[in-house]
Amino acid sequence: MYWAAEGDSGGGREYEDIMLRRVPAAVASRFRGAAGARGFTHAQYLTALVSLHEAMRKRADEGDADVAAALQQLGLGTVSI
Repeated sequence: MYWAAEGDSGGGREYEDIMLRRVPAAVASRFRGAAGARGFTHAQYLTALVSLHEAMRKRADEGDADVAAALQQLGLGTVSI
């Protein structure tokens, strides 16, 4: 389930609040630990993970078969949004 908190301010916002539910306990623990070990907030760590995914997606789309296979195995194949 995905929740987003939206304020009354008009126009685009630079930041948005999100809440994730039903994250497996082991994954949540690893996420918190990995963020904390790097001195990142959860938002900073999530931002870095999204940037990593975008970089790997670019490599896969440019022909890196190993990266493409790894992303496909994780269900992170190319999509259009």
